[in-house]
Amino acid sequence: MPFDVDGQLVHVAYLDSAAMSPADQDALVNAIRAQAVNGPVGLLFAVGAGARVVDPAVSAFWLEQVRNKELKIRAMAIVTTRLGVRVAAQAFAQANRVLGTGLDVAVEQDEAAARAWLLERLAGR
Repeated sequence: MPFDVDGQLVHVAYLDSAAMSPADQDALVNAIRAQAVNGPVGLLFAVGAGARVVDPAVSAFWLEQVRNKELKIRAMAIVTTRLGVRVAAQAFAQANRVLGTGLDVAVEQDEAAARAWLLERLAGR
């Protein structure tokens, strides 16, 4: 799963559902941790057409990471055109609202719009 870091924004490309596996996220979480020393972090997940579903373990994993204050995850944008992924992402957003994590979550179809939204959130805090 490729990712790159641009300031406080971490861009992640998940080409298929298997790439989202919590077991494969160590390098990504370490990169987030490294960026968090400079302030809040925004995550942009670009989920490819090969990803048709999201394992519930993925949402549980990211809820745990969001609660880890050391990571300073401020906002997350999930970009996808797949209905199954959109539904899972919207449920994740709702779970964060209900649990009061303070994480802003956007579900978008356009990556440029998602990036702009994230940068606004990061600038606001």
